This record gives sequence, C-alpha cells and structure tokens, in this order.
Amino acid sequence: LRDAAASYLGTATETIVPGAGVDEIILLIAKAFLGVGKRATALVPTYPLYEIATLQMGAEFLTIPFETPTFGVPTRALGEAAETSDVTWLCVPNNPTGHRISDDEIGAVVRSAKGIVVIDAAYAEFSGDRWAPWISRYDNLIVGTTMSKAFGLAGLRVGFAMASPDV
Repeated sequence: LRDAAASYLGTATETIVPGAGVDEIILLIAKAFLGVGKRATALVPTYPLYEIATLQMGAEFLTIPFETPTFGVPTRALGEAAETSDVTWLCVPNNPTGHRISDDEIGAVVRSAKGIVVIDAAYAEFSGDRWAPWISRYDNLIVGTTMSKAFGLAGLRVGFAMASPDV
C-alpha cells in the first residue's frame, strides 16, 4: 500500500504513512504534535475536524478568517499565527469554499511556521496539485491525501500522510 501510494504521489515509500482516510491522519497529527499548552491555527471557514482534533488534545485553536468578500488570504496574520503555532492547518483547496490559496502564500506560511504545517490535500486531484516536491523542500510539512474524493473510495477509508521521514 505504501509503495503504491508513493508511486502515485511521486515520492519515496519512506515518506508515506497510511491511515483510515485523511480524518485519521488529521487525528494522528493532533495526537503527535498538540496537547495542553500548545496551539493550532487554521484559516476559516474550513474543515471542522481541525478544530475538533485540536480541542480534543487540549490545545488552543486560533482562527484566521479569510478576507471578505473575496476569500483573500490575510497573509500577514496567518504568517504571524504560524510563527507561534505548533500546528498550522491548511486545506488546499479549501473545504467548504473551494478557494485555493496560492503557492506563494503557502510557501510563506511554511517558511514562517514554528511548528508543523499540514496541507489537507483531499481535493488535490481536482486542482492539479502535486505536493511531493514540497515535502523534499520543507521538513516541517505534512501533506494528507485521501482516496475518498477523486477515486470514489470513501467507504474504504484509505488515506495517506506524506512527509519527510524525520517527521
């Protein structure tokens, strides 16, 4: 399974961690990197499991609202929050809005982050995103993917995390 995912995603097998859908990946990340006295940040509105997983671990959940009415990214506020967060959740493209923050904005967040940045790439096939080169560049990045959306395998609960082997 890891070999097949690595081949599809264009990365090495040792960068892949399988899970029961991207939801389990999100919960595992929260368990690994969050706890009492820790903080996670997310652009909102977004997938509600980020907040649920963060709060289950006793961590603070900081929200950064998209700019209205354009869904622009408040890059400065997001970057400042990432500087003080143990986990920064990014849904790319975003669920529920469908908005895709730019690669430049994502790169700025990853570079400024104190902790782990998580890209939930559940809809990557619909936006043409390929994240393997990013995990080679950034050792604080985890990309979560799923077979539920583009492959229609939601009932099988197959997902993957892709990250530097050190993570």
